[in-house]
Amino acid sequence: MKALIVGANGQLGQELRALFPQAQAVDFKELDISDSGAVQNYDWSKFEIILNAAAYTKVDESETPEGMVKAWMVNALGVANLASAARQHRLSLVHVSTDYVFDGLKQGEYSEDNPIKPQSNYGRSKAAGDLAATSAPNHYLIRTSWVIGKGPNFVRTMLKLGSERNEVSVVDDQQGRPTFASDLAASSK
Repeated sequence: MKALIVGANGQLGQELRALFPQAQAVDFKELDISDSGAVQNYDWSKFEIILNAAAYTKVDESETPEGMVKAWMVNALGVANLASAARQHRLSLVHVSTDYVFDGLKQGEYSEDNPIKPQSNYGRSKAAGDLAATSAPNHYLIRTSWVIGKGPNFVRTMLKLGSERNEVSVVDDQQGRPTFASDLAASSK
């Protein structure tokens, strides 16, 4: 099956490239998914599946006016553009999302049946993208949290700060499940 990996240079995208070396891999510079014209004019004829690892994941910056626009352009509009291409060219779409689409108040695990109730601009942009992904007739939605792979992530940030400071201040109002990017990539196989 010929796959296109979108968001190929991110933490998940790098692992998908390693797992699917025969796939074509693109990042923002090769295919700006927020540009509907670029997505429409892309040559989809050689693909059967889109593995979407592209995301604007700067949660705190998503609360700023500039960050909010970027989050919605990639996480919502970009996914809508990919879903449109999947519909038009009869491709499968695998879309990776986040637990930020939930309110975080539930005790225990969330399931696919739980209602979404995002509490941040990032979460709302991802929820909109999830909804857009479902417009592709053959779609798969994978939700994850706290991805840890090659590149910037919470663990690397804490290790860096710990080596630089005697004391590190960290917010304590969030819960998450660290997910290795390699494990997440393997789940899309």
